[in-house]
Amino acid sequence: MNENLHSNHINGELFQKAAGKFSPDSTTSVEDANPSGKLARKADQTASAMNTESAAGTPNSQQENTLSRYRGCLLGGAVGDALGYPVEFMKEDAIWARYGSKGIRTLSQAGVPAPISDDTQMTLFAANALIYSKKQGKSLSESLWLAYREWLGTQGDKSRMDDPAHPKMWIYGDKRLHARRAPGNTCLHAIRTSPEGGTMHQPVNNSKGCGTVMRAAPFGLAISAAAAQGNGSANVYNMAACDAALTHGHEMAWASSGILAQILFEIVQQHPQRDYALQDAIAKTGGPGDKKIRNLLDRAVSLALTPSVSDLEGIHRLGEGWVAEEALAIAIFCAVRYQNDFSAAIRAAVNHKGDSDSTGAVCGNILGAWLGKEAVEEAFDLRNLELRDVIEKIADQLFDTV
Repeated sequence: MNENLHSNHINGELFQKAAGKFSPDSTTSVEDANPSGKLARKADQTASAMNTESAAGTPNSQQENTLSRYRGCLLGGAVGDALGYPVEFMKEDAIWARYGSKGIRTLSQAGVPAPISDDTQMTLFAANALIYSKKQGKSLSESLWLAYREWLGTQGDKSRMDDPAHPKMWIYGDKRLHARRAPGNTCLHAIRTSPEGGTMHQPVNNSKGCGTVMRAAPFGLAISAAAAQGNGSANVYNMAACDAALTHGHEMAWASSGILAQILFEIVQQHPQRDYALQDAIAKTGGPGDKKIRNLLDRAVSLALTPSVSDLEGIHRLGEGWVAEEALAIAIFCAVRYQNDFSAAIRAAVNHKGDSDSTGAVCGNILGAWLGKEAVEEAFDLRNLELRDVIEKIADQLFDTV
């Protein structure tokens, strides 16, 4: 963990300080029936306040580019999740035997439609909580814990829901989310047994499982660079780390979530122009207390940039992805190696003997944010992705909230 962040922000107060943009807003509803109209108004308001000569640099085009990154991040994560889900518990020989020597390659091979796993389910509930917190003026930590208890309800256990008949997260109403997709035991146990979730002061357990980083992407999209006033990277790190602490008590789980959020903030909000290499953005993340995980991520980048190291060898040298820092490292390895080829990155990220859906999801979050929705659509047939409509709507609402 970043020692400065850890010493200054280790309780529920962190959420409110880091998410200062998430304040009461009584003029809008969390379930806006027409998010596209709001996006258009947002672009128009920005355009009226700025004058530019180049059409390529107009506020509208800037807004459209950022919205594409939001959609790409969440859709890309869902694609990686869906492609990796069928092979999550398979050894590599079994993957090659079932899908051929190149492994699983298309969403249609995963199912029709290709189902998402608990990784995308929890990501959607985290994003919905961010939106709900802003629109309703609620505490972010309380909103997240409420959302995860409602997610538990979709897994067949409504005992922790405040009011099963009137859920607060609008996505709970979509019956397609009411499906058990190999949910992680650590998340299940923490949500079932902890009254309010864990904190960094009072860890709920000592787990560093990847059930944290797999759901952390929305926090990297939670605030704009302008609103952050120079503190955006620290803010999104803190939000994601404190979210991780709700269910996982190890500092490596917190740091993994925080660094993923930083990467996404850096490439979507802070420096969206993409006139640099992805590894340059990754190098800016973490802090003085994150030496151990930084060493692992530096190794992932180094392996990615070494042509003599095969995809599978590089992944094996980083781990299997069952714990948070390994999942993030494998995702970064694949994303950096194939930073301009979404399909190649995702296929590399899922075709191994480890936690394929989580490594695929995190890789998809990073490259989807880096390349935008159009690259995700070009690489995979999104018509065959389960809940594509819900994922895009959540992305649009999150964008509009920011």
